[in-house]
Amino acid sequence: MSDNITNPSADANSDKKTDTLIDLRPTLFIGVGGTGMEVLLRMRRRILNTLWGGAGSKVRIDSLTEFPVAQFIQFDLDSGAVIDSGRAQSEDLQFDAIKFTDDEKIVESFDMDKYSRDDEALEKYPHVKEWLSLTPKKIRDRKSVV
Repeated sequence: MSDNITNPSADANSDKKTDTLIDLRPTLFIGVGGTGMEVLLRMRRRILNTLWGGAGSKVRIDSLTEFPVAQFIQFDLDSGAVIDSGRAQSEDLQFDAIKFTDDEKIVESFDMDKYSRDDEALEKYPHVKEWLSLTPKKIRDRKSVV
């Protein structure tokens, strides 16, 4: 996604600025986890705080729905994550404008017990076993040490 770039005029005697217009392309921004959510919130805020348009007709948009070329989706495995409350959000004047709608969030829990219940549980899910380093045996070994 690109935006308007303002460059100083090539003429040293002129105090005017010229606008270089760059076409915007529809873009889907994807955030994963809490850090991804924070990055997307910053991007959303930047879109709202930017002056859009050519010379003489610059405008600031009031809602992300007025900027359909940018769409957002946020994935998280922590269904208990509190992302729509807290002191920072309550004091943020733009929070209602930048917060994610339910359609922009996909929050699914990760049931670790499903894969670590016993030695055979993880064997049922070979695609998970490939990347999950915490096997049922390692869990039992750590519990016996403590």
